[in-house]
Amino acid sequence: MSKKAVKKIKETMKSWKLYSKLQWSVGMIAEEINPQVRGWYNYYTKFGKTEFRRVMRHLNDKLARWAIRKYKEFKKHPRKAYAWLENLSRRETGMFAHWSLGYLPQCAK
Repeated sequence: MSKKAVKKIKETMKSWKLYSKLQWSVGMIAEEINPQVRGWYNYYTKFGKTEFRRVMRHLNDKLARWAIRKYKEFKKHPRKAYAWLENLSRRETGMFAHWSLGYLPQCAK
């Protein structure tokens, strides 16, 4: 993947404005972004799986930051948000397209 492609994907993620979708459930966010993530996977993994892994880690970070903003108990303990996201990915592996493809969030303990 080129730096230009990575930048374009990250700009697209930014345009989703997850930070303002606090009234949405996790499932609603998954439905919204899954088609785009699947398309990125189908196209970009043919060229650079390592760089794509970094982009998916960025997406997991965005999801964790969304959880921090949505749930009060995570505001003072952001690491709990990452742990929550990791547990959710283990229970609901197919919820997000990138989780079902093996790009699971990992909590830094």
